[in-house]
Amino acid sequence: MSIVPASFRIGASRLLRLGALAVGLATLAAPAFAQAGLRVAVVDPASGQELAVVAPGSEITMAPGQTLTFRLFEGNAGRRRDRVAVPAGFGFGNNPTALSIVSSNPSNGEVTVRLGDASPGQRLHVGWRLNDTRRGADASNTGKIDIRVVGSSVTPTQEYYVPGYRSFGSQIDALVDAYYRGILLRDPDPSGGANYRQTVARGGYQGARQAAIDIANSDESRRLRAAPEQRLEALYQNLLGIDPNSVDARTWDSDLARIAHGDVAGVVARMVDSRAFQYRYGFYYGR
Repeated sequence: MSIVPASFRIGASRLLRLGALAVGLATLAAPAFAQAGLRVAVVDPASGQELAVVAPGSEITMAPGQTLTFRLFEGNAGRRRDRVAVPAGFGFGNNPTALSIVSSNPSNGEVTVRLGDASPGQRLHVGWRLNDTRRGADASNTGKIDIRVVGSSVTPTQEYYVPGYRSFGSQIDALVDAYYRGILLRDPDPSGGANYRQTVARGGYQGARQAAIDIANSDESRRLRAAPEQRLEALYQNLLGIDPNSVDARTWDSDLARIAHGDVAGVVARMVDSRAFQYRYGFYYGR
């Protein structure tokens, strides 16, 4: 991979395989240059919230106007205090691109990137070269995160993939499936799922939010006989793509108490309002 200093420009990657559009992120097959043990935290720079942790070579998505921070580290992905920053210099290919560097901290393996005007479907990448003599001066020093440009609103037919989703499909299919699995602990039935798909298609993010709350307040949800812990684990896994073991104790205990008292809808609303959810399902913050 060709690397030039970040002060020059970021190039569009033409090496991505044709395939389904990743919304939020999709962990693809690791390329040959992926560094063992290296991970990339994807962070919302405005709030500091960690949106995802991916391996080198993974594909994520960005919408025009979105800004993301990438941090390279080794260690336990679920325990931030156990992580060790991996120094790296960030650079990009030679072709013109809509990406730009907002800030960079090579000693901490961190870069913040903004996507300007771009068309859905464009393929870009953010690359790095590790400043680590332990690894030697070979191709294992380089890596990248692939970026697929998406629109900033929900699209019923937009090809879509989320980690843990059963297959490639539409953005709305994956979203409604996650609601049923996370809230009702089952796959959607054709008729009920269709109704909620229409709600999302008509209302975008607000429709998606309303559909989640309606499912959480449904008679089936209220009658569901499942332990609060089981329901909360399913919500974290399906709505946010988060390992429950990585949730801080205070947040977990608060959410668990609300579910135990019957306020499933309140916990669902908090998650859907979070940037982690909006990033995962491609709404890009409040749309």
